[in-house]
Amino acid sequence: MPKNYWMVVQTLENYRITRARGFDVHGLTYHQKRRAQRIEPDDRMLFYVSGIRKWTATAAITSKYFEDRTPIWESNGRREPYPLRVNLSPLIVLDEPDYIDALELGPRLEYVKRWAPEHWPLAFVETLHILPQRDFRLIEGEMKRVTSKRRRRRDRGRKRERTRGPEGKRGSSRWANDRSQPEAAESNATLSQTEQSAEGTPGAQTAQTQFDSEASPQLEPATAQAQPQGDGVEAGGRAASAPENQEAKTATPGAPPADGQPVSDASATDST
Repeated sequence: MPKNYWMVVQTLENYRITRARGFDVHGLTYHQKRRAQRIEPDDRMLFYVSGIRKWTATAAITSKYFEDRTPIWESNGRREPYPLRVNLSPLIVLDEPDYIDALELGPRLEYVKRWAPEHWPLAFVETLHILPQRDFRLIEGEMKRVTSKRRRRRDRGRKRERTRGPEGKRGSSRWANDRSQPEAAESNATLSQTEQSAEGTPGAQTAQTQFDSEASPQLEPATAQAQPQGDGVEAGGRAASAPENQEAKTATPGAPPADGQPVSDASATDST
């Protein structure tokens, strides 16, 4: 739970340095040491850029103050160490078009009530201020509203991009179908031309002739085999009747014996 709500005032150059570092640290001067001692982890910090009079970002303080004289920021054209420093973690960082204009929102703050309405910007002359919680929440709420509005616009833009074809037409699915139909027709035409070309080539005609010559012998033996089957039946019938006639001719000279065996010529002579 935050105990204090701080507002720091920076030049545009120093704010850009802080932003480029990812809002990882903020520095104070030695004459701000008493206020720096009141800074606690989980406190909130609001960034105000004096040159353009706009609020730009918020951050959470993650440490007590410590000393570090490594040069980071500038002051009056020379490096200013700002040796009293606190670590930060960014919360809300606005894009430049979304910066909150202090000329519109500033007069509504309780913090500026001590100044005449026309002179309220004088309240932000120093570089470190403790704001009432209500004022901090008012500015933070406006930042959230702006970021939410921009996010919705961005989402709508992405949705429109998904529903548009490459030429900016609505209905990407319709565009895809319209585009696929000419492609399918062109593919079919190409296939038809390929088939016609293949049929007209000498290689294709030779292949067709070879196919016909190979297919014909396969049909002729089947016909040849089928024809003798009918002749075989008739021949078989004639072959079966021929022995009967021969037996009949052999048995004519005499009557066959009782056991059915043929009579030899010698037997016939003896009996005569």
